[in-house]
Amino acid sequence: MALLNRPTSLCVNPQGAVVFADGGNACLRQVSAAGMVSTLAGQCGRPGDQDGGGQEALFSPVIKSIVCLANCSILVGDEGTGTLRAVLVHDPSCIAAAAHQAAQRRPRASTRSLLLSALCGALAAGAAWVLAEVKRHRDRQARLLEGYDRLSPVGGLVVAAQGVPAERQVINVSP
Repeated sequence: MALLNRPTSLCVNPQGAVVFADGGNACLRQVSAAGMVSTLAGQCGRPGDQDGGGQEALFSPVIKSIVCLANCSILVGDEGTGTLRAVLVHDPSCIAAAAHQAAQRRPRASTRSLLLSALCGALAAGAAWVLAEVKRHRDRQARLLEGYDRLSPVGGLVVAAQGVPAERQVINVSP
């Protein structure tokens, strides 16, 4: 029987086992479906600051939070050392359970894909408005230029109408 010392955060791994931080003992523990408590990572009663998996990892006695990931890894927020660690669990039955759950899950739209979809819709609406404005501007420009025949050598337009004074025959058009 394992003696617990300030158990804190807990999560459930893909296999259904409850994983919790035994903060006072500076380790991660697991309760199996059969109710057996075992040490998953760290060396209980031996605090430290060392990365690794299983018994190689050392944690401070102030493990703030843990998160079980779908790939059987565990994120550990170690407040005592100010680190966020990923503990890789190499348990074939957990990995098989994670693969089975992933196959059973129905694909859902993620928040990122929903935001991208909304952004694309907004861009499409904006692009349609810009194209409509460009067409409106071109039509207006075409109506204004209906009385002019050709471009002058200086980039203006020459008025073809008879009776227009010479100083008004070239109109500069800015691009």
